[in-house]
Amino acid sequence: MSSQHPHQTRSRGAWYLAPVIFSIIGGIIGYLALKNKEKQMANRLLAVGIVVFVVEASLAVAVPALTVYSSISIATTTLQPPQQAGIQATTTSPEQLIIDRYTFPDGGPLTLTLRNAGTIPENLQNATYSVNGIRATASPMSCTGESIPSDLLPGVSCVVIVSLPLATLYPEGDYPFKIVAPTGTVFLYYVYYGISG
Repeated sequence: MSSQHPHQTRSRGAWYLAPVIFSIIGGIIGYLALKNKEKQMANRLLAVGIVVFVVEASLAVAVPALTVYSSISIATTTLQPPQQAGIQATTTSPEQLIIDRYTFPDGGPLTLTLRNAGTIPENLQNATYSVNGIRATASPMSCTGESIPSDLLPGVSCVVIVSLPLATLYPEGDYPFKIVAPTGTVFLYYVYYGISG
């Protein structure tokens, strides 16, 4: 049978809360409070405080590093051929199409305003279009500053109407919309079917 009173055992266990809650500071406080009465318990409290501190410090370093790593984006970069032996250069793609706005009402065509944010013209007339993998037909309607051009010049916007068999799409859903330029560059977006205005 134990010679310690149950109340005394419970209060000894409560000392472990100090290093668990206050890390190394709680371990030092517990050690200083018990070092003359119970040396072994004091050493344990100090050890728990050190372990908690090491775990907290490790998490403080690891969590921000994981957050930074997960937010890295490669959407606008392409790898170019090596400029010198063994060296690869990363540059921004000269081909960039941005959807400024679009409507895709239930039962209607996809009408969008495309803007060439790249540095070279984009041939919208000869590009291929698809929504959710379904081939679509597109007709440029009007472009800023020019009549319907064969090439969308850098900095110019153009309204494009994309028609496809809508029976294959369900309203109120996001669908991948793909434009493949004659150069082979693929522009991938997601459009919401069932939005107007």
